[in-house]
Amino acid sequence: MHSRWIEWLGVGVALGTWLFATPGGAAQPKSQRSLLIVSKATHTLAIVDPANLKVIERVPVGPDPHEVVASSDGKVAYVSNTGFGSFHELNVIDLVARKALPAIDTAPLLGPHGLAFVGGKVWFTAQGSKAVARYDPATAKIDWIMGTGQDRTHMLHVTADEKKIYTTNVDSGTVSILENVLLQPTVPPTGVLPPGAKPRLDWVQTAIPAGQGAEGFDVSPDGQELWTALPGGSLSVVDLANKKLKTTLDAKLLGAHRLKFTPDGKRVLAVSVRTGELVVYDAGARKEIKRLNIGHGAAMLMDPEGSRVFVSCTPDNDVAVIDLKTLEVINGATDERQAAIRKADVAQRSAVRTLHHAPQDLALDGLGEHGDVRWGIDEPHVPAKRIQQLVGGLARRDGQRRLSLLHVPLAKRRVRRDSRAEQRRSGRRIEDVDRNVSGSRLAPVDGE
Repeated sequence: MHSRWIEWLGVGVALGTWLFATPGGAAQPKSQRSLLIVSKATHTLAIVDPANLKVIERVPVGPDPHEVVASSDGKVAYVSNTGFGSFHELNVIDLVARKALPAIDTAPLLGPHGLAFVGGKVWFTAQGSKAVARYDPATAKIDWIMGTGQDRTHMLHVTADEKKIYTTNVDSGTVSILENVLLQPTVPPTGVLPPGAKPRLDWVQTAIPAGQGAEGFDVSPDGQELWTALPGGSLSVVDLANKKLKTTLDAKLLGAHRLKFTPDGKRVLAVSVRTGELVVYDAGARKEIKRLNIGHGAAMLMDPEGSRVFVSCTPDNDVAVIDLKTLEVINGATDERQAAIRKADVAQRSAVRTLHHAPQDLALDGLGEHGDVRWGIDEPHVPAKRIQQLVGGLARRDGQRRLSLLHVPLAKRRVRRDSRAEQRRSGRRIEDVDRNVSGSRLAPVDGE
């Protein structure tokens, strides 16, 4: 039987092997590999056949799904709901019956994001609480918590022996190394250890400066290095044994978001959610091997059995598949689709000058399933009417189909006037038309 494995993937793609069983509980003699894809727009978990890339089933998840991980036996999946660091929910999905189970309330730990399943337990970051925690499915309790003291503790890696944890802390620009080590008893001011004093196991942290915005990362298969992507276009390499930054590579990959080692550890693939590029590096020589356009990559997952890498291109509503031998796209956004996205992006950049409220926050989400251009805006102070005028005028100048908000029910057409900080403090849910990408998004629909 194939080894059973499943891994997390940011913005929602995970690939793995799990034992398929009938709803009645009778196990099938053969295991089946499945690809798990989380959709931020439809709030669903799609179970996909990785061979033909067809959707087998869709299961509803929470209001702001970000990451997905599955249990070691492949029978249960867990999805984190972040909500700008204010939500406190992990969704639980029965992969055998293909249905949602009661969610896990992580409160008072807020903003669960990064996920790992190691040692029969679910490990997660709580970026709204600056912490890492562990949930035990057997007892249905959170049995361990450790604060990082770092801002926006985001992504997560737990070693197989559960002795080390690595996280990126985006707003602090650091990588945390948490180690479970044996500490000697501390000698008190009297100079004499109290009776019964003995060494104890405890967790200690080392925070390593890695660069502002350090987010997506991966650990080399030999456990010696950690590479992390910086949105400014660089890749930072951390020496895990010596706990220090080894080097920073100028990858010229603006908007670098995620990266992964190939299973043999010889190459590192990094993607940009801004430019749509994928860069392949020789891990040993620290040299670029190849650069290609695949779509606006938001996350990655290696397939060790099929020599492929899956890249979730969230703004494009696509999952690109790249052959690791040829380093070419097997399946992904078409040239016509990418051209349409680039054309809309150029139009958006010229029109955005007319927007006087934080124009840098107006962003193209990509294309919808039917080719409709989708727009997103993070700035809460821009009136909905002004957005409608801007998008409608932009569509007319671009010569494309007219876009409007007329088909969006008034009850659902809401734009928050408060700031993100106020949203975090109040803990209110952000209600909007579309939430395809992290953040408050307002997406016009296709007009008549």
